[in-house]
Order: sequence, then C-alpha cells, then structure tokens
Amino acid sequence: MSVKTSKLNTVAIDERAICNGAVVLFKRNNSKRWQARIRRNIGEWITVSTKQADIKQAIAVAEDRYRDIQYAQRTGRIDVTRKFSSVCQFCRKELLEEAERTGREIPKNYVQVIDKYIEPILGNYMCHSIDLAALRLYSQKRAVMIGHQPSKSTINTHNSALNYLFRKAKENNFIEFIPKTINDGVDGKRRPYFNHKELRALNANMWRYLQHSEKLLNNKIGRNGLDTIKQKSYWMREILRDMVLILVNTGIRTGREILNLKWKNLSIVEEHGKKSIQFSITHSKTKQRVAVGYEPIVDKETGIKYGCWEPLKRIQSRFENLKDLDWKKLLQVDEYIFRYPNGERVVQEQMAKSFKRLLKWIKYEEREDGLLKDDFGNIRTLYSLRHTYASRRRYEGWSFDDLREQMGTSVKMLQDHYSHFTVSDNPNKFAGHEKRDEQQRQKQQDNDSDVLKILATQNNEQSKRIEELLQQNNVLMQKLVDDKSKM
Repeated sequence: MSVKTSKLNTVAIDERAICNGAVVLFKRNNSKRWQARIRRNIGEWITVSTKQADIKQAIAVAEDRYRDIQYAQRTGRIDVTRKFSSVCQFCRKELLEEAERTGREIPKNYVQVIDKYIEPILGNYMCHSIDLAALRLYSQKRAVMIGHQPSKSTINTHNSALNYLFRKAKENNFIEFIPKTINDGVDGKRRPYFNHKELRALNANMWRYLQHSEKLLNNKIGRNGLDTIKQKSYWMREILRDMVLILVNTGIRTGREILNLKWKNLSIVEEHGKKSIQFSITHSKTKQRVAVGYEPIVDKETGIKYGCWEPLKRIQSRFENLKDLDWKKLLQVDEYIFRYPNGERVVQEQMAKSFKRLLKWIKYEEREDGLLKDDFGNIRTLYSLRHTYASRRRYEGWSFDDLREQMGTSVKMLQDHYSHFTVSDNPNKFAGHEKRDEQQRQKQQDNDSDVLKILATQNNEQSKRIEELLQQNNVLMQKLVDDKSKM
C-alpha cells in the first residue's frame, strides 16, 4: 500500500466520508480503484491506495489502515514512513523563514549543511532506517566530499543540523527514537594569525601594494594581471586595505557580518571625553551585537585617528554623494559601506583571493610566500585577522568574557583557540610593571608639563623686560636726536 502525504482538508463527499470524517475515499481520474485520505493526529493528511475497485472492500481496507495509524500514534510507534529528503525540504523552508525573521546566521548555516551534505548522502533513506551504521557511512562520504577529515567543531555544526532534522521527524512520528550522532573529527589546529612583527609588516606594505597596483593600472602595455590590471582589480585592492584594517581592529567576522554593514549601522559613542566608533552588527552568526573599533594610535600633531576612523574616511571619499558629509550625516546614510565606486557591492570570494595575493607579494624575512603562511605552514586567510584581533587583546590582558561580548562567540570557543596566550606571555602586565611604568610615564609627563609652565612664565617675564629695555632705548635715542637738533 503506497503512502503519500497531503495537506488537503476533509470534505464529506456523500457516502465516501467515513470514520467521523477522518477518512475520505475518492477515485483518481481514469482509475477504477479507490484511494483514501486519512487524517493523522498532527493534522496532516496522508493518501493511501486501497487497491480495491469495490466500494465496500475499499471501506474495509481504509478502516483497517486508519485503525493501524491510530494505534501506532497512541503507542508512540511509527504510523507512516517518509523519505529523509522530504524532512530535509520541509526543514529547509522552515530554517530560511527563521533566518529571514530573526536575521540570525545559524539557520542559514544549517541549510548549507543540509543542501551540500545531508540530503545528497542521506536523502534516499527512509527516516526510520537511519541508524548508527548509516551515520558512520555519512561520516565517511562527507570526508570524501570535503577532501579531508573535518575538525570536531565543523562536525558539531553538522550534528546540530542533523539533530534539528531528527527532532522534526520525531515530532511528525516518522521515527520512534532520535539516533545518536557521532563526532569523529580531528582536533582543531591553532588558527593562523599575525604576530606583532608580522602585523606591522602587513600595515607598512599595504599602501606600497596599492601604489604598485596604481602603476599597473596606468600601464597600458603588458600582459593583463602581470604587467597591468583592470580598473575593478584596482578597486578591489583599494578597498581590501580598508577592510583589513577594520577587521583587525574590531574582530568582526568576514563575509556577511562585515559586508552587510551599512553606514547607518555605525555610531559614535563617547565616554569620559573620548570618542569611539561602534558597529551594530545585524547579520551575526549567533545574535545581533555591537562591536567597538580598537584605536591603536592617535597622531598628536595632526589629530588623525587610526584604527577604523581613517579606513572609513577613505571609503567615504570615493563616493560623490558621501565625501562632503560630516560624521553625523554620514552615519545616517542607508547604503552599504563596502562597495566599489561604481556602486557594485564587494564579494567575499574576490576579497579572499585578493588578500592572498597581497600576502604573497609582501617580502618578509626571505620567505618564498611572504606573509601567506605562519610559522607552522598554515595558510592565512581574511579570517586570520579576527584571530589576530583576539590574540592581541588576550596578550594585552583582556578576559574571555570581554572578548565574548565584542566578538559574539562563546567563552569555551575562545578558551579552546586562544588559551596559548597566558600570563607567561605578558608577565610585565600581571606583575604590575606595566602599570608602574605607565604611572612613571604619567608622572614624567606631569613634571615636564610643570617645567614647561615655569619656562613659559620665565619667557614671558624676559619678554616684558626686553620690551621695557627697548622702550628705554627708544627714549634715549629720541633724546639724543632732540639734543643734536638744538645745537
């Protein structure tokens, strides 16, 4: 007896409605045999074939099937069978609706896992036949598709998506028990980041790379990509510099978190007379949050603020409708920040490739690949800037709780990946030496300020004395002139 689910409502059609309207018999076009729609407890209707042409025999078959379904539902057993692909499709729609409603990224991540791995591998299984053996086979085929054994954190995401599907299958009585997922992933490697020296090399060479790119853009003779580049390639490298500086000074994730930022998502906050840039992140992996831009240095002579201020000003200057706006008006504009001058939005994949080309171009300690790889041979990506931000803040003594709020992740994840930055990495801070040095510097600045005030007072007094002497000299000179005129 074949089974097909349906969302059709029960309509009593003469003598064909039986079992108090819970079963409806009907015939398809050009068919002599009766079909039956049976209502399940969850409100869903399923369609079954009675395989009978006689109405009385069809009613008997339908009543038996209805009683079987009712008994299975009362006892918690499976009342109908369903392919796992059907559950995948149902959940996919539900997850996308949740992502649209909440703006969260996790539902979208689940959909990606379902589309790319779960449904292709497990879709043809009947829900109740997915057991431990099937999940082990899934793990093996997934490793082949990825090209290597994924990390435990990656498999945790896959298992979360699987459990979501299993819970929906259990709710619909397609399975009796939720199978236990397995995690046979490898331990995650220490994520590549830039140490202080490497970060300085990156900052120092990005503008040189841009100057080199400008020469390639203006070079009209040569092979494209080698001796010359197109306008869009230059734009990519131009905005890449700004994106790198913002990422490394905020810890924001690459991809949707940063690319979906609009000017209106930024604000200037002030505390104790000091202003900072706040980013309201609407498309976070976990939940909406705010992040404050780190400010490594302020030029005392020019007043220029580095960190995120200068990159944002450069981006603003590339658009005619934005370049003359003050900060207050700029941060009210409902336009995406990361766009090319022609209005086209930046694409993550393009930035990722451009960043790797930049790292290889930079000459660093005679390394063949420049800054592309860390000391362990791990290839750096744009995401390494997020790890760099976390690593630098940990080195400065930030707690995991502080980083959790800023970066929108769990304390456990931070402990797993950044615990190598311990007290021993910055002993002066924890021994109080840094605090005493800072107090000494402040005291020296205060003393210097007092000395300058004394010198300024002495200078004023000397200026007044010189002015008095000049006046006396002028009086004497005038007297000499008057005396000569009388003679």
